Amino acid sequence: MQDRNSCCDTFKTGLQRRRNRCFRSHDCESTAKMGRAKTRAEFHVQDMRRIELGKMFDSAICMFGVFGLVQSHKELVDIFSGLRRHLIKNGLFVFDFWSVLAVKPTPFQRWIEAKDRVKTVYRLSESIFDHRTDVMIINMKFVITQKNRHVDTFEETLKIKCYTLAEMQQHLLDDGFKLVSVFNWDSEEEKDKLKPPTKETFRILAVAKRS
Repeated sequence: MQDRNSCCDTFKTGLQRRRNRCFRSHDCESTAKMGRAKTRAEFHVQDMRRIELGKMFDSAICMFGVFGLVQSHKELVDIFSGLRRHLIKNGLFVFDFWSVLAVKPTPFQRWIEAKDRVKTVYRLSESIFDHRTDVMIINMKFVITQKNRHVDTFEETLKIKCYTLAEMQQHLLDDGFKLVSVFNWDSEEEKDKLKPPTKETFRILAVAKRS
């Protein structure tokens, strides 16, 4: 969420929780310290289902699949309720969600390599989609090396709720928001050229307005 004073919520991943041994310079704590040094930003650690900041904001942002961590309808209602309490009329909520229609056949496997000047992280993952609940279960294994030497291995499992665009639009309407724009958020190379989503778009960027 942000207003003139600016406020940011950070969500730690399994990789960031290993910050004492991996990519320490890029963890949430360091980012917060740099932010405070350069701006008047405020940093809060809260449960997004029970946000209490005591002020109003022009906009709120929830990215990187975090919205999909909400599994139940009650939790969804709680999030929208908190947003309504903190957003001014016509305030914007910007978030991304995963589309049911573009889920790949499961099990689906992939691997990703990320590195800095010191360490390299390999993430191997396998995702399984439950069509009864529209929840994707992602089992991930992280392997960390330093100068071609293995230094750490850990695993994490995520459960992400997926939606159709029509479902998301209805959820927003039911809880006091109007969907005003949606974009294709799949392509890493074309983030500066936002295009409308298609049936094949898996990650959808949405902009909603508080009624």
